[in-house]
Amino acid sequence: MPSDVPHPRSCPERTLPARAYLPGFSPPGARPEETRCDSSWNGHASTLGADVGFRWGLDLFNGGFYWEAHETWEALWMQAKPDTACRFYLQGLIQFAAAMLKTRRGQWRSFDSLYARASEKFSVATNCEGYEEIAWLVAPVRAVFENYRQCREVPKIVVSVSAPLALPPDGDSPARILRQVALEDLPTLFAHQQEPEGAAMAGVPARGLDAFMTHWHRSILASDEVRKFAIVEGGRLKGNIVSWAQDGERLVGYWIGKAYWGQGVATRALREFLAHHELQRPLVAYVAKGNLGSIRVLQRCMFTIVEGKDQDGATGDELRLELAAAPPT
Repeated sequence: MPSDVPHPRSCPERTLPARAYLPGFSPPGARPEETRCDSSWNGHASTLGADVGFRWGLDLFNGGFYWEAHETWEALWMQAKPDTACRFYLQGLIQFAAAMLKTRRGQWRSFDSLYARASEKFSVATNCEGYEEIAWLVAPVRAVFENYRQCREVPKIVVSVSAPLALPPDGDSPARILRQVALEDLPTLFAHQQEPEGAAMAGVPARGLDAFMTHWHRSILASDEVRKFAIVEGGRLKGNIVSWAQDGERLVGYWIGKAYWGQGVATRALREFLAHHELQRPLVAYVAKGNLGSIRVLQRCMFTIVEGKDQDGATGDELRLELAAAPPT
């Protein structure tokens, strides 16, 4: 049966089927009408996340229509170029849907085989052409994989399909340095926040490995409300930048590895983030009073110190800075 658990719709203009088809178990004539939708996908990695067929497959999968999702994604897989990240990613999705279909039939040995094959495809995709352009699509699926392995909860793939695509820069624009955070980034990001100078500057204690990984998996990667991007320049992962909702406000924060301080990395990343990924205003940042570098970065990006309990806008040991204007260009 389809899942009754509410899930965010990626293609809300389409109506989900009345029933899920279960090959070999559904009675004759119970096969639903064709659920695939016309796709205009051109086979390019940069446009996969925006394709209606891809988004419709997410809705079908999240609704528990695994056979239908399998059929929908298979149509896209056939359009993907061989040996590309898109090809392996879509094949992994197809096998994941097929694995979940096996659970409906109690065929756990077949499930284990398909699950392992799907996991392998997602891993292979990370080393193939076009991966950086779909990393923001792969990360949520791999997070769902890990959660299912540990908790056996009904999986839900939550992808912010409205996120801006990582298109190549044009000749008049600075090179883009942000991409969606991938699971492979977490060890490096953990190492960044373990640096004592960074923790002291931010005024927050460093998390241990288990606490760090749990926080990122459950509160960041699994949340469609959190915008999370890795900062990558010259092939090096230099930090991360995120925004999230808290207590009725939209907050932003970033962390840069100590080796890259003083190079303008935070300013470039924040400007790109504000121009292309986080458009909600007002946007708020809380910064330790002594973190003069971050205060300057935020002010360069048009944040202003908001009057607080003290005349300098401070509240306790922190300053509150707010961006209320249009994003910088």
